[in-house]
Amino acid sequence: KIANFSDFHALCDKFISEFAPFSSEINTTAKFIYTSLFFEYIKNFKSEDIAKNTIFYGALGSGKTRKIKEILKNKKVPQDKFSYISLHKNYEYGDFIDGFVGDKFTNGEFKQICKNAINDPQNDYFLVIDNINCGKFDEVFGESAELLDTRYDPQNPFSLIRTKNSHIIDKFDEAKKAEFSVVVEGGKSYFAVPKNLYILCATNGKNEGISPSNAKAFNWVKIGCNYGTIENFLNEQKIKNSAACVAVCRNLNDFIGKDGRLGNEIGHGIFMRLADFQNNSQITQDGLNSFFAEVLEPILECCYLTKNLDTASGKQLSAIKDIFKF
Repeated sequence: KIANFSDFHALCDKFISEFAPFSSEINTTAKFIYTSLFFEYIKNFKSEDIAKNTIFYGALGSGKTRKIKEILKNKKVPQDKFSYISLHKNYEYGDFIDGFVGDKFTNGEFKQICKNAINDPQNDYFLVIDNINCGKFDEVFGESAELLDTRYDPQNPFSLIRTKNSHIIDKFDEAKKAEFSVVVEGGKSYFAVPKNLYILCATNGKNEGISPSNAKAFNWVKIGCNYGTIENFLNEQKIKNSAACVAVCRNLNDFIGKDGRLGNEIGHGIFMRLADFQNNSQITQDGLNSFFAEVLEPILECCYLTKNLDTASGKQLSAIKDIFKF
């Protein structure tokens, strides 16, 4: 909306006067400092704009799903404009695209939100998929994954795709054909992914169920362990040796990060629970040991045992425990 520098100057002046970051009585030097900080903020401001296909990945307990929920909250997305699902090993193509449940044909979650979005182009829609590492990503998306990069355009025939059930839907009457198709073209049923649909995913582990061809369709955003968040939280809890605790957490993550079998560091959301193991506003080595036994070890055991490393897991967990010391 800014056409020239005069407009920019006027809008900044209006913003600063309404925001009132300083009183009118302060001297010119202080006002200059405040104004410089304001421009520094503008220069470094990061928009909440996100890619249409985004996967948040990284540390276990780092707030990836929380980040997605914050995006929806900040954008004030109403409940009827988003769908939230969590993948697991029993989630199948029919749950996501379409298929028969008994003798009844139904639309899956992805197909239904695609239909809703394509019929309401003035509004943005969001599909949130949690724990994509726990399901069969490629199998669930099926042929529809081919359209993640090619959003629906009436002028582009390659933005439509026939699914494995399209030939079944073709035989339905016109009303049912419209109900079970994202787009009907020339009397045939097609799947399409509309431009106003955001697909936001979260994953904890290695994504072995995602092929490279599908992975490239997504913008991957890494969410790591925020050690500053841990220290700030422990300080708020009046923990005297918070900095030393954070150093131990960092050492543990550095150690397990070198083990390709685990594939994850531990996130700040988990380490913040250290506050529950304080003694007289301090976390002792006994407190660290209890935290490891009650919080970290069950998580790490799951990570290793699911990798079929039963024989090696005992030694590896012992080595990790030795790292978790002051």
